[in-house]
Amino acid sequence: MEGQEWREKNNGLDHEQNSLSLSSYTMGNGAKAQQKRERNAKNTGATAKSQLKVNETAKNVICKTCFQTFLMTTRQPELAQHAENKHGKTFEACFPDFKGK
Repeated sequence: MEGQEWREKNNGLDHEQNSLSLSSYTMGNGAKAQQKRERNAKNTGATAKSQLKVNETAKNVICKTCFQTFLMTTRQPELAQHAENKHGKTFEACFPDFKGK
C-alpha cells in the first residue's frame, strides 16, 4: 500500500523514472558549462605570459663590489642599506653610476 501512495504523491512516476529525469537535467547543464569554457578559451586567444624575462631585463642596477643586480625600481635607501650591510662601504662606492631617486 505504501508504494501506491508514493506513486500517487509523485504523479504516478516510478522512483527510477524520477531519478533519471533529475540526472538528465544535471548532465545538460554540465555540457553547457563545458561548451561555454571552450567558447571563452577560443575568444581570449592570448595565453598567460611569464613575467620572468621582463624582470631579468629590468635588473639594470649593479653593485660594483659584488655585481649583484637590482631592479631598476629599487630606491636609493635600499641600495645604501645593501652597501653598508654587505660591504661596509658607502652608497657611492658601490653604485657610482646610479641615476635615480
